[in-house]
Amino acid sequence: MIFKGSSLFAETILPEIPSAVTTIYTDSNEPRIPAIAVACGSQVLVYRNVRPYFKFTLPLLENGDTESTSVETDIWRQKSDTQQLVQLLEELSIEYGFSRLSSPSQKLLAMNPEERENFLKMFGHLQIKKQVTITCMTKISKMMEGEKVVECLIVATESSDLFVLDPETFSVTEQRKIPGVVTHMVAQGIYIVDYFLIFSVRCGAVYKLKRDEQEIKCLTNLSSLPIDLALDFDRFVIINMDSTFQSYNLKGSKEWSILLDGIPTALSVMPPYISESTFIIACNTTKKEIIEGVVYIYKGTELLHKLHVQEPIQTFIYGPYGFGEQAFIFNTTNGGLSIKLLKRTAQFGSGDKCATLGSSLQQNIKLLIPKKSKIFVEQTLREREQCKNMYAWFQKSWQGMKILTCESYLNALQNSTVSDNSGLKLTAQILGLGPRLKLEAQLENICTDELMTDVSVTFLYDSEVYSIENAYINIPFVIPNYEYKFATFINCCLNISESHINIIVCHKNKVILSAIVNMPSEINSGNTSFVLLTAVVPQTQ
Repeated sequence: MIFKGSSLFAETILPEIPSAVTTIYTDSNEPRIPAIAVACGSQVLVYRNVRPYFKFTLPLLENGDTESTSVETDIWRQKSDTQQLVQLLEELSIEYGFSRLSSPSQKLLAMNPEERENFLKMFGHLQIKKQVTITCMTKISKMMEGEKVVECLIVATESSDLFVLDPETFSVTEQRKIPGVVTHMVAQGIYIVDYFLIFSVRCGAVYKLKRDEQEIKCLTNLSSLPIDLALDFDRFVIINMDSTFQSYNLKGSKEWSILLDGIPTALSVMPPYISESTFIIACNTTKKEIIEGVVYIYKGTELLHKLHVQEPIQTFIYGPYGFGEQAFIFNTTNGGLSIKLLKRTAQFGSGDKCATLGSSLQQNIKLLIPKKSKIFVEQTLREREQCKNMYAWFQKSWQGMKILTCESYLNALQNSTVSDNSGLKLTAQILGLGPRLKLEAQLENICTDELMTDVSVTFLYDSEVYSIENAYINIPFVIPNYEYKFATFINCCLNISESHINIIVCHKNKVILSAIVNMPSEINSGNTSFVLLTAVVPQTQ
């Protein structure tokens, strides 16, 4: 997907899941328009003007390239039955590893036993060749340094091979064997003059490859597996899975190490004309059981700025975007895209103030506001003409609300009884439309150091008007600062207005709390009734 501003500009369907993407200049023609290179499986697809330009297909691994594929080919050629073939392939998988088998062998071992016979009939005659898979990709200037110059692609594969692709001649110019499967790599220099390549492999080692040297030098073995790698002049920096941010010189000696507050996900280096030796790290941290993204800006080992992102960050890129020279573009784990611009006047490391981030690009989008309708204009004119009457009506309504609140509070105080010994709190409410209502109550011991036992709850009511299903509730004990909830159902026999029910709380055959619950006046009218009452009494000594 290609975005222009904050809207989707174009969308292209890829044949496979991509493993890397970058922009390159394929020729010296004017105007200078970059192409987009996407690595998918064993192919590098290049697009120009949102259209397919050309496609690189890496060579297949032939039977004699590796010992495992040679043995695998002999097994498929000499197969007698399905069971024997599966048994030999399983032994080969244990010896060399499942990932080093070809795609037909992997599919045969992974499928159900009853489907293997049909699979061999359909694909058993094909030649066994192991398809290469691209793991990562980078670029390097071909003939000269500078901006918008022709560049070459450097591609690393799952089979521990390194390819250099020339976009001008549409060919593979160099192929080298490397000691491991590359996960991240960076290049510096000019391809036809002199260059070097620093890459990390899956086992956690970092290697250096130079143009005129056949031997690949191991620089260091990391303390944990790498997450991202970046190059800064005479050093390279790397973030690891143990939340460390480390710096090494080009000879492999560690310069410093920083423990990050969170799990790092991506790393980038600011251009030297903006700020030298300034690194940007994206991390995901957990705050109050919520995962959020945080971006740290370091100058060496000094923390300059911290930027919080509401959602977890999957990856990000730093560079010019639109009219902004500096922009952060985040890709979140839920598939969202966030763009934040850096102010041009931001100064890193000057005084006590950190770099200030500008507003999001989304705030500059013009809103589609509809035209003013006739009703809106009439309402505006009416508010201007009758502003005094509207303000007086508002004040009258506000005073009426205050009076109702005070009356409700006074009614609650009059309908509840409080004894001298404080300790219990009772809250009751009536729910339902009638004639069957539900009474829910909560009993809480507000004392912090005393436990009440043998507490019972009963009700006083007119039996000709109401009938209560459970008129006696026994509570063995009431724990301090814990709300005990109980409920019962009330059936209304007659529709009598202004009736009530008394709730009696007893402790050791002694009444310690009583409360009055007002019942709804019109039970069969269809109006929802809701009465809330709270009573607090002291603890019985």
